Amino acid sequence: MFESSIKGQFLYIRHGHTDYNTQYQIYKDVKEIKYDEKFQDNGLSKTGISQCEALAEKMKDVKMKYVFISPMLRAIETAKIVLENHNNGKFKIYTHPLLTETLSACCDISKNIELKKKLIKEMSPNEDYWKYFEEFCKMNNVEEECFYMNFINSDLKYKDICKELCTNISTNRKDGMVGELIKELTDERNKPETYFGTFQRAVLFKKFLKDFTEKNKLEKDEKICIFSHSAFIRLSTSKLAYEMSDFREYPIDALKPDNCEIVSVEI
Repeated sequence: MFESSIKGQFLYIRHGHTDYNTQYQIYKDVKEIKYDEKFQDNGLSKTGISQCEALAEKMKDVKMKYVFISPMLRAIETAKIVLENHNNGKFKIYTHPLLTETLSACCDISKNIELKKKLIKEMSPNEDYWKYFEEFCKMNNVEEECFYMNFINSDLKYKDICKELCTNISTNRKDGMVGELIKELTDERNKPETYFGTFQRAVLFKKFLKDFTEKNKLEKDEKICIFSHSAFIRLSTSKLAYEMSDFREYPIDALKPDNCEIVSVEI
C-alpha cells in the first residue's frame, strides 16, 4: 500500500515541524496545550523551515505534474518552500479540504481562510487553484471559513459548537472564547472526528485522485504531490482499515510519517 520514498506516482508529504509539535512532545500530558489559542492553525517553526529546505533539495528534480495542498497554514508553508525551489515549475496547484488533519486540537482548527487563499494564489501558476475547495464547500453547503464542519460527526452538539466557533473566529474575538470553544469541541473523550472518519476522508480523496487521473493522464515518471498531515497520511497507508467497520485507534499497519517525510501511496 505504501513505500517511504519518492517512487510511485502519488507522493504524500507531511508538513514541516511546528511549535505545537514541540510543545506537545514536552507537555503531552498537559491537556491545556491542546486548547491554547496561540497554536491555532499555526505555521512552521524554525526547525520546520530547515526541514522544508532539506526536503526542497531532495525534491527539486522530481517531475511534479499536479500538487494538492491541505488548507492548513503549516501545509501551505511547507509546499511554498518546496515549490519555489523546484527546477521545473511546470505543475498545477490545487487546495483540497479533504486533506486537512483530524480535528483533535487547536492546531487543527482553521483560521483566516482569505489569507491562505492569497498565499496559494501567490505560488500558483494556474488561476483555478481554489477550484476544488470552492466546489467542496458549495456541494456540502458550508462556508469556506468553516469547511471542516462537514467532517464533524452527526452529534448536533458538536455542529452547534462548530458554528459558534466559526462565528467567533471570523469576528476575530479576543476574550478567550475561541479557546474555550476549541476545548469544548476537541475534548479527548468526545472527538468530533474519529480516526475512522479521517480514514473515510482518505478513501474519498483516493477516489478523487482516481477520477482526476482518468481525466488528466500522467506521463512516465510524472508525479502528483500531496501536502497533508500525520493522521491523514497515516490512515491513507493502512490496508487493514479497509477490513474494519469502525475504529478509534490507528490500525497496526498504519505508517507514522515524520515531519517532511515523503510516502509513496498506492491509489
